[in-house]
Amino acid sequence: QEGWECYRSFYKKSKQPVCVWCDEFSAKAELLQGAATEERCQSYAAKHKEFVSKRVRKLEEQCVKRKAYIVSCSHLLKETADEKKLVKLSREKQYFGIIKEEIKKLHIAHSWVDPKTKKQISFGVVRVANINPCVELSQYLMDAEWEEDFSPYVMAYHSRQVLLLRHEQERHLDAVLKRKEKPGEEPAALSNPRIRKCIDEANGENVIFILVATPVEEVGRDHDLDWAIIEPSSYRSIIQLVGRILRHRMLKGDVVTPNIAIMQYNLKGLAGQEGAVFCRPGYETKKHNLRTHNMKELVNEEQLRKGVNAIPRIVAAATLKADERLADLEHAVMNDFKERSVHGPEVLQGWLTGYWWLTALHQQFNRFRAGSPQVKLYLCWEDGSLAFYEHTEQGSFEKREDCRGLKYIGTYGKEEKRQWLSRQYHEALERQISIDREEDEQKYNEEMKNVSQRYGEVNVLERDMENKSFVYVDQFGLMEEK
Repeated sequence: QEGWECYRSFYKKSKQPVCVWCDEFSAKAELLQGAATEERCQSYAAKHKEFVSKRVRKLEEQCVKRKAYIVSCSHLLKETADEKKLVKLSREKQYFGIIKEEIKKLHIAHSWVDPKTKKQISFGVVRVANINPCVELSQYLMDAEWEEDFSPYVMAYHSRQVLLLRHEQERHLDAVLKRKEKPGEEPAALSNPRIRKCIDEANGENVIFILVATPVEEVGRDHDLDWAIIEPSSYRSIIQLVGRILRHRMLKGDVVTPNIAIMQYNLKGLAGQEGAVFCRPGYETKKHNLRTHNMKELVNEEQLRKGVNAIPRIVAAATLKADERLADLEHAVMNDFKERSVHGPEVLQGWLTGYWWLTALHQQFNRFRAGSPQVKLYLCWEDGSLAFYEHTEQGSFEKREDCRGLKYIGTYGKEEKRQWLSRQYHEALERQISIDREEDEQKYNEEMKNVSQRYGEVNVLERDMENKSFVYVDQFGLMEEK
């Protein structure tokens, strides 16, 4: 309303603000009643409460597609502050081992039969909070010993991937995870050449396609998966991720067996990290700190077993316990932004009702997109080989592998055996050019160079590169060198 008042005064508008409410069930537009701001606030609050109440009733009436349980891992907690590398690696491997066992349980409970081979098939996602664990878990699942009856195919999905290969990856996922088939029709995935090849060549009767993803899977991906395992970082992320489970398919009744597993602790919590662990991503801050990071205490597991939906984030509890409940923490953080009683250059009301907009102090206190700047790298083709470059202000591409601690190695370990989607950057570049290498090698190199400078982009936060070395692997993207 403050913004509208400012706009109205500039353009001599006299209309009162109109609010629009939209969700998957309905949409409505309402003119706010009242001449004064406070009157319109009361009008908005009443209409919003009415809309939310209807939305909650609709959500409660829906068929329950998602049920969750919490996976115990408290035995991995370290009572001491021993952060030696061997201890850390041991704890992570044990954590990954628990995830592996949960993958098998969820697959058995929620797999379906391939009509051609009669094998049990499932597509699932393991959501991890950060890129490094995403890559490490993917490598672990590829290298691990699996029973003869299980044939896993693994894919790492995160933002630190070369643009061209990420495009090919997302195009594949969008195609095979589209489950809008009518009753009696085969899933689209079964006609995909890569999926068909994996199923036909699998030795085990249980074929599991495992997407190990960071929060990039939570927003904007129209995927339909059979099950999920979540390393928690916020209640919002849980809601967003579970929206990818049975997303397109219609059920005749409620799902019986839980199809979502939430880890009791995230990796930061297990490591004994002091302060906030539900951050980057997450809502926990120095001001809003949880007294525990045990999900069994932060959420209502009994309610999760009955069904997972967005109601705890839509409707705030009458009394918020921001240090005891994960959803309440997030409501409290959002309330901070809406607080109107505090004035000064560092808060919103200082800008709207004071004169701090006449100074630069407000911008200094609230940096636009504050955080670590990004380093924009390009994996470029130069004279028959690939290396990392940066685009300078003068418009040239300068090699940065040595000064940035970067190395391109292409392939890794046992990945060929269990990789879900085979991707080679060199071959992807060749598909973008029109010249054959044997016909004219000079022109071939020129076109490869131009295409790689256009589509070879990968972004890394400056803070993530400090005092670290990285290697790039086509299947895993840019990862820290151990």
